[in-house]
Amino acid sequence: NMPNADLTALRLDTLPNVAFEWTTTDGKILSGAGTLHPNIGDGGTYVLTATNLDNGCSASLTLPVSADFQAPTLQIDPTQALTCIVPSLQITASASGASNQLAYVWTTSNGGNILEGDHTSSPKVDQPGTYTLLVTDLNNGCTNSNSVVVDLSKTPPTLDVAPAGPLTCTTTSLDLSATTTGSNVQYEWTAGTGGNVVSGSNTASPKVDRPGAYTLTVTDLQNGCTATDEV
Repeated sequence: NMPNADLTALRLDTLPNVAFEWTTTDGKILSGAGTLHPNIGDGGTYVLTATNLDNGCSASLTLPVSADFQAPTLQIDPTQALTCIVPSLQITASASGASNQLAYVWTTSNGGNILEGDHTSSPKVDQPGTYTLLVTDLNNGCTNSNSVVVDLSKTPPTLDVAPAGPLTCTTTSLDLSATTTGSNVQYEWTAGTGGNVVSGSNTASPKVDRPGAYTLTVTDLQNGCTATDEV
């Protein structure tokens, strides 16, 4: 929006036919040049001339107007994604203005949700979406805004454990076999009552030598999400 301000002049006469005219050589009159309340868009020297239309006599008033249109600076740090192990996070923004009297207002769209701190520089959020900060310098009313996108990464790894067995008098141990997606995963096998993992409890193919239920939990180390299967 174009910066603007209203000037106000007060009449001290009761003449019936008076014309008003605002002029400037270095300012900017946006509207109302023929009224007592013009709207201006820049600093400068403004001159109001009032003319008595009945006799042509006039009087002038000079008004210097200073301008402060400096908007605050604003930066929002990049964010990490929400994951299974990071269900909420804080967005961090930094802003500065000439007066250091700043007001913060956060809004969100595309499914975002602000848990707390929507009038601070560091709100806490728990849903993916677009988060927009509007900073206002309370001294001059100038604003600045910026947005950041919070992503979501909660996709669990796929997992399949192949059937196995049986253990017999001649097959006293065997290797279980699991397949999963992702190159950065962690394996953890646990044995139910009676079962026993001989080796490889942190691999896709452990060796077991007792009957029982064997459960594999696979964790995606990128987002902390897990999948389980049993044989």
